[in-house]
Amino acid sequence: WSHQHAACHKHLSRTRAQLHICPVGFNTYEQKAPEYLAFQPFGKVPLLEEDGVFAHESRAVCKYLTVKYNVQGIELSPDQKDVQKYVLFEQACSIETEYFEWLEFVMKDFSSRMDGDDTIISILETVLAAYETILSMQKYLAGDELHLLIFIIFPTVL
Repeated sequence: WSHQHAACHKHLSRTRAQLHICPVGFNTYEQKAPEYLAFQPFGKVPLLEEDGVFAHESRAVCKYLTVKYNVQGIELSPDQKDVQKYVLFEQACSIETEYFEWLEFVMKDFSSRMDGDDTIISILETVLAAYETILSMQKYLAGDELHLLIFIIFPTVL
């Protein structure tokens, strides 16, 4: 159960979609079975199937749910017609992928070895300063409105 999987689960509950969650038997390597690999070639979770549409990878699943269920009055991404808001949203998604994931990786995997590593500390300071700059001008990475991105990041920071 990864933080990305938790993000999909949290996002799914926000959409109020009537979807069924099927547990995967990791202890029996069900995710490595040919039937599973046919739809998720990396053998990981999540994997979404709805009405013949298959999506894997957490961000893709979350974006699919957002696009599909925004029409039901649950707005978790800006309308693409509002170009300014939409570009801020996509920019924030890229920031999350390129920098937040990296921060999480460094903090989790290298925190015990960071002491005295000036290069990693310098990069961390630069990335965190950039976050501070963005968040000093707006409430969230994607602007002043709450969007899907917070549900992707939130399980990581808890």
